[in-house]
Parts: sequence; structure tokens; C-alpha cells
Amino acid sequence: MDAQYLAKRKPAPQTLADICERRPALASVLTIFIPLYTAREELRESLQPLVSPLPELSEPNAEFLANGVPLLANAGFDWIDAAFNKAAQAILPQLEAVEGLREDLKTFGEGLEKGTLIPSKLTQTYLSSDAKTLATMLENHAQSTAVGAFLTQQILGPVLLAARMKSVEPDLQTWRQGYCPVCGSFPSVGCLSRPDPDQSEFLKGGGGHKYLHCSLCGHDWRFRRGACPGCSNEDPGAIEYMRAKESPWERVELCRKCNTYVGALDLRETTESPDLDAAAIGLMHLDLLAAAEGLRPLAPSLWNTFD
Repeated sequence: MDAQYLAKRKPAPQTLADICERRPALASVLTIFIPLYTAREELRESLQPLVSPLPELSEPNAEFLANGVPLLANAGFDWIDAAFNKAAQAILPQLEAVEGLREDLKTFGEGLEKGTLIPSKLTQTYLSSDAKTLATMLENHAQSTAVGAFLTQQILGPVLLAARMKSVEPDLQTWRQGYCPVCGSFPSVGCLSRPDPDQSEFLKGGGGHKYLHCSLCGHDWRFRRGACPGCSNEDPGAIEYMRAKESPWERVELCRKCNTYVGALDLRETTESPDLDAAAIGLMHLDLLAAAEGLRPLAPSLWNTFD
């Protein structure tokens, strides 16, 4: 995303509070996550002494990028244990209000304390998308792999973000995949950017560069507006939309070919500059509509997966 947007970005807790005010029907659910996102905001700074710059970002592997391989695919994470454990101590207590998670939080936390869950190995396995090995690693530490993966994601995300903040951000404009060029995760939300204020008046009428926002490390990358990030389908009309009448700047972008979707914000239609991670949760009303259509989210989470 452009620096102007990032400078104006509201903190995640305030973004959630604004959504609760705008959509009272979601308030009882969304307020549960305000303490979680408050803790995540605080970790941006408090983790800085414990993380290392990521050399994979300062000297990106051109061959990786050309072949669609994320930069952290083969990275080492020997440095991550202290930061991961600090993040876990801050994050896990904030999830106790989520119904049905209390036992998982206890067993996951005990695994970290006793060393039966090793953050560096958990991180490498999670980023490798090796579902079988991840399931084995999380066995006895959560009721299901999905819950264990969610807890891992909530803890690991702030750590990777803090490490990214310490690193030199690479030029990734050649990346054309629908998953993150840094960590390989799918986006939690997409957005159309506002016109560049330095553009001519003629060009300002357009604008709307499409960005995808990583559900794990928070990286934003440019993507083709007419393509599906799930299957790269670029056929005419490949992307369909679902909107709520009262907020046309919020929508779901879906693909019938792979039956996936991702929430999206058209920032040209609003003056809001929300935190994108929090804004993704605020699209829960559209997640419900998508689920009713038999669609699945590209980045599953507790608030967009309905059994």
C-alpha cells in the first residue's frame, strides 16, 4: 500500500470499534476480538528487541520470485523462539473469551512452556504448508489442526510483522501470484487504492490499483484486478461481486471456477483508512452470504468459517 494510506491507518482496535458502531448486529462478536488486536498492536513495538532482520527480504532471490516461490520458503528461524513465546504470552489470554477455545489455549500454551511445541520448527512447518506434518506436530495441543493452525497464525503474524519492520522491504513488483511473496499465505482482504494525489486530474478519475493483504505477515502486494488469487483465472467476467447495499465500498470478490472468495474494500468510495486485518473481520456479514453460496474463504479463520 502507499505510504499516505499507511500513515493514516487507524489502529486495529479503533477500526473494530468503528465497525461495531456502524454495524451493531456484529458488535457482540467483534468486541471479543478488540483485546486481541490491542495486544497485536502493542507487539509491533515490544517485539523489536527480540526479532532479527530478514536477509531474504534485503537480498531477494530472483529465481524464487520468477518461479512463484515465496522469499521465506526456505528461511531459517533459529532466532524466533523468544519472540514467538513473548507473543504467545500476550496473545493467548486475549482469546479466552472466544467460545470453545479455553482448553485449546491451555494445552497449546503448555506445549510451548514444556518444549513439546518448538516455535522454530512450528514456524517452518506452518510456512511450508505441509498439512500432514503440521497436523502431527499439533496433535495433543489443540482439538483440531484448524484450531492449532489458527493459534499459530495469531502468534506468528505479529512476530513476522515485527521482523519485516526491521528489514529492508524488497521490490516485488514482478510478483504475479495470489499468495504472499514474503511468506506464501493467502490474503485475508483485498483493496482498491485511492488515486495518487500526484496524478494529473485526467488520471485521477481512474486510480484503483488492486492490492492483496497477507493474512499472516501483513505484506501488501499489487495484483491483477480481473484475476482470481485462488486459481489465477483471468477469463472475462472471472470475478463476481457481492455487496451490502448500505456499504457499497465493502464487498466480496468471488470466483466460480474454484469456488473461493476474498473480502475487498474499494477505498475510492470512502474516506476511511481502516486497519486491513481488523477490516477483514468486519466483513463477516459478507462471509455469511458467501458461505450460503457454497464458497470458501481463501484464508479461513474463526470468523469466516461456518459449520
